[in-house]
Amino acid sequence: MITLAIIPARGGSKRIVRKNVRTFFGAPMLAHPLRAAAASGIFDEIHVSTNDPEIASVARAEGFAPRFAREDALSDDMTPIRTVVHNAMLAHNTEGIQVDTVALIYATAALLEPNDIITAHDAFLDD
Repeated sequence: MITLAIIPARGGSKRIVRKNVRTFFGAPMLAHPLRAAAASGIFDEIHVSTNDPEIASVARAEGFAPRFAREDALSDDMTPIRTVVHNAMLAHNTEGIQVDTVALIYATAALLEPNDIITAHDAFLDD
């Protein structure tokens, strides 16, 4: 059983085009929540759910190569986030990886700190 962080990051941003890979304080936007998740020490795996090769490349450069690509059918403006999370959990299960706990972290959460994740995780375990 693993604790999994899922970071959804599709390439089809409309309001701020390519926001997940744009530079923000010296690194691609996506790098910041990836680093916070890793530094929290909570997750057995951090998975970036994306259908976009450039986003996958940023994740890979940060040490978090996506285990699998998100289907294009799950990457449009109308796909509910719960569907994306469910799909990622099913894909892990298909590979024989049993997921015990899942955290959803948005790719645009650039100001997220490791302690924020730890506090949320502790609150989840306490209740």
